[in-house]
Formats: sequence, C-alpha cells, structure tokens
Amino acid sequence: MTTSKKYVLPESHQEFKGTAIVSGWSTLTMSGVTPNILQKVTVPIVSDEDCKTDYCLLASFKESMMCILVKKVKIHVSSHRAGSPLAENISTSFVVQCKVKMQCFLPAAPSSIPRLRKDQVKIINGTDVAPGEIPYQLSFQQLDGEGYFDFCGAIIYSENWMISAGHCVEDIVYSNNLTGFKVVAGEHSLSIYEGTEQNRDIVQVIRHENFDPVTLENDISLIKVASPLVFNDYVQPAKLPEMYQEFVGNAVVSGWGETIVYLQAPDILQKVTVPIVSDEDCKADYAEGGPVLDSMMCAGEAGKDGCYGDSGGPMTCDGYLCGVVSWGHGCAEAGYPGVYTQVSYFVDWIKANAV
Repeated sequence: MTTSKKYVLPESHQEFKGTAIVSGWSTLTMSGVTPNILQKVTVPIVSDEDCKTDYCLLASFKESMMCILVKKVKIHVSSHRAGSPLAENISTSFVVQCKVKMQCFLPAAPSSIPRLRKDQVKIINGTDVAPGEIPYQLSFQQLDGEGYFDFCGAIIYSENWMISAGHCVEDIVYSNNLTGFKVVAGEHSLSIYEGTEQNRDIVQVIRHENFDPVTLENDISLIKVASPLVFNDYVQPAKLPEMYQEFVGNAVVSGWGETIVYLQAPDILQKVTVPIVSDEDCKADYAEGGPVLDSMMCAGEAGKDGCYGDSGGPMTCDGYLCGVVSWGHGCAEAGYPGVYTQVSYFVDWIKANAV
C-alpha cells in the first residue's frame, strides 16, 4: 500500500525566511539533461528588498512573488548568458550580486512563469531574413514528445562539419547519446516547409577539450553530420577569419529568436546589426561579473542584441565568421553587450579537428 503526505497552504500573505526546499524533475546540466528520479534542493529565501535589486527572470518583481538564491554549478536555472560567467567561488557558495539571474516563484500558487523554448540566446529587435540571405545558418534541433524544436544555432563549416557553442552540446556530452538531435540547413521558416531544407542526423560531436562551463571559456564545438550537405543558393559554408584576426565596426547576428525579451519567438530567421565593442570597454562593463577573456569578443547596444535561444549561432564581421553566440547579462541592456566566442582564436583548432 502506498501513502501520500498532504501539505497545508500558508495563511493569506504569510511571509517566510530561512531556507526552502524545491523539488521536481529538473535539468541536471546547463542545457537541460532531465533525470528520471525526482530531485530536491535546499535553497535560501531572499528578502523582497534584495530580490527587487537583483536581475529576476520576469521583467519586473511583483509583491506576489518571492525569490530564492541559486547555487552556482550545482543548480542551473535560467540562461547561460545571464548566469554562467558570474561566479567567483564555485565550490559551495551562493552568489549574491545584482547581476546574478535569480529564479522567481509565486508562493502557494501554480507556476505562472512562461515556459521558455530553451535557456539559450535569441535576437532582440531583429528583422526578417530573406530566404538564402544567410546560407551558413543552421537550426540545431532536439526531439521531444511533440517533435523537433529549435534550441540552439549552428554554422556550416564544410559539407560534413558544423560549428556551434560548447554549451549547446551539453546534453549530448553528458548523456553520450546522439539520438534525437539533428541540424537543419537551408531553414528559413521553422513552421513552413519551403523545399530548401536539408535535415541531417548527427554522428559525432567534439567539444573543445578546455571548455569551462562556469566561465564559458573555449565555448565552441564541432558537429559532424551523417551525410554531406549539398551546397546551393540556400546552403553555403561560412568563411573563417585568419588566426587572431581582429574586427572593428559592425557585426551581424542571426537566429530564430524573440524580438522582445521572453515573448514568443518568430518562425522566420532574424538578423540584427550590432556595433563591435572593444575588449577594454567590454571587460570594464563586466568588471563585477565576467570574466571577459581574450578568446571572447563583444558586440551589441541598448535595444539590439542576442538573447535567449540563439546560442551557437553566427556573428559575422566583414563577411567572416567572427563570433559564436555565447553569453551576456540580460538582453540588449545598456552597458552590457553580448559576449561571443571569438572564432579567430580557434581557427587552428577547427581545422585540426574537423577532418
């Protein structure tokens, strides 16, 4: 015979402090590996005053919400951009600073937090891309109960090899299972079949051997497909820069992403032109969070940026693949440009491994 335990609702407007227990079948890794066994974690409750000053999942903190702290590395909530690079002590400490993304809950009520398509990076204030305009863009897709969904971007390097972010392949590396993942080249609309698409299963993933899931250093990976892509007007490889080549001016970021933070993503591929930010200015912007390392580059301004869902997608500069969408603080916020894996630092690594 099985038994169940009944929990009592709190009194109206009852407040709590100290610690709380959160349970569920939650993701165990940065990109969403789900366990079979029910999980629990004890977390400290954060005061309303502190929570209002921190960066919360929702656009604004309401009195009907409460917040908890998240423990770095052991607990992964929200996006890589907003959370991963901000920890200074990753062993057992809880991070308390205004740039940490915090999880919000409605007390004694069903969750009303929108279900995001995946906790990656998407385009803010982008415009529609014409079919074939960005032929090196890939949709990196994962199978769930309702079919395949786009959760990351990727870039065509050759007929057989694709480039993406290191954190985009976390599920594959963690589970050592390639089943249920594919890339789609020639994709324009995620909801309409246009005859230009080329679907390819994945047979091999190589993540950079020095990838750091906390700082997102060396956030790059290679994906080998089961059969070669056929190059045409809609499917073409990106052009790699020279080793350590630097860029100034503007860059173009693309992906299937929200045009407004946390709202529904459009089906049509988006692009946005953003100014490249110098290493010195970007390191200063992230002085309290960071670190912004030499193998990273920054771009973006208030109102224009990548955001949740486009991780692993391309940023091009002067016709070259200069960046891979990686992380940042929030989306399109003034003073916090997007941070990208600087491809020119990894040209030799790409050529040595994509064989």
